[in-house]
Amino acid sequence: MSLNEMNALLSGQQVQMPQMPSFVQSGRSETPNILGATQMGYDAQLGAVNAQNAQMGNLLGTVGQLGSAFMFSDRRLKSNITKVGEHPIGVGVYDFTVLGITQRGVIAQEVQKVRPDLVKRHSNGYLMVDYGGL
Repeated sequence: MSLNEMNALLSGQQVQMPQMPSFVQSGRSETPNILGATQMGYDAQLGAVNAQNAQMGNLLGTVGQLGSAFMFSDRRLKSNITKVGEHPIGVGVYDFTVLGITQRGVIAQEVQKVRPDLVKRHSNGYLMVDYGGL
């Protein structure tokens, strides 16, 4: 016999329903927002590329304004060289990496064969191309 029934018989009180302890239901379990984190990383990289492109655009605009601006373009400074087109003077236009930054331009050794007046050697031994003359 349960204690509740025995107490009711002895005291004359009505049998009561057992009381259960109350508990707080837990909230919804959520997973980490991996897609949002990936998007934020992509946006940061895209912002860096856009800033670099703007900087290069300003640089090339400045080169055009100066008329004659020599920039390092020696093959020995470049890696991951991929031909993407042809310049009207008959040299290739390439995408390449210099110091971890992807750029587009010509290779000084090729320009030197066609237009030696647009190439000069820096005091450090590397060739430079007059991009304003191109």
